[in-house]
Amino acid sequence: MSGVEVLPLGEVVKPTRPRVKPADYPDLPFIGMEHVEAHSMKLLGTVPAATMKSSAVHFKPGDVLYGRLRPYLNKVYRPTFEGLCSAEFIVLPGNERVDDGYLQYFLNSSAFVRYASHLNAGDRPRVDFDQLAPYEIPLPDVDEQRRIVAELEKQFSRLDEAVANLKRVKANLKRYKASVLKDAVEGRLVPTEAIVNAANSALWMGSGVAGAIKRLGGESIEREALGKGPIEPGEAVVTAAGALKTRYVVHAAAAYR
Repeated sequence: MSGVEVLPLGEVVKPTRPRVKPADYPDLPFIGMEHVEAHSMKLLGTVPAATMKSSAVHFKPGDVLYGRLRPYLNKVYRPTFEGLCSAEFIVLPGNERVDDGYLQYFLNSSAFVRYASHLNAGDRPRVDFDQLAPYEIPLPDVDEQRRIVAELEKQFSRLDEAVANLKRVKANLKRYKASVLKDAVEGRLVPTEAIVNAANSALWMGSGVAGAIKRLGGESIEREALGKGPIEPGEAVVTAAGALKTRYVVHAAAAYR
């Protein structure tokens, strides 16, 4: 990237949001440290501000909340709504120099976590913004910052989808295992009950293991599978095993085609 400034964090943002009494804003949601998941930048929940007594920080949509208590927990969150939060958060509004999403990802980065985590010791270490302020942040122009954020969010979305797909495959295989155990108890197993084919969503059997299964067991396996597809990643279908020395082939989709 060309034209990238590198500036101390304290020259780019300031924690300017006011402390307020929750009783003055009873209808707003309140975010405590326990409501932000460590490392993931995800909100686990809120409580009504009316239930809180200690002073809180009044945040606005797009502000970045940085958990200063136990910074190794890496609790960073960017709300899309107005509310109050614990004073254990440093609240940083975005501005014309830094995109709030870019700031959020920067504070969540492993390098920043390492820096903040070594500033103080003890069982309940806390950092102040003055300690964080000297840390340098690279600043491309705001349009480039937003492009970087969009790409990060696209990649994280793909990762979340892949994790969800793997969980579905695991759940389907667990159900299949239960079925096999039932057959074993009832004496209906052949020497090899089934084999699993890591399939694509279209259920075409091309190269690799799928191709070997089709070559050894016959094209009838693929024809039957295609007749039951396409399927979504995480789903599975079962076909006969053709000439193979087993009863079934489980085609578990792990990716789109």
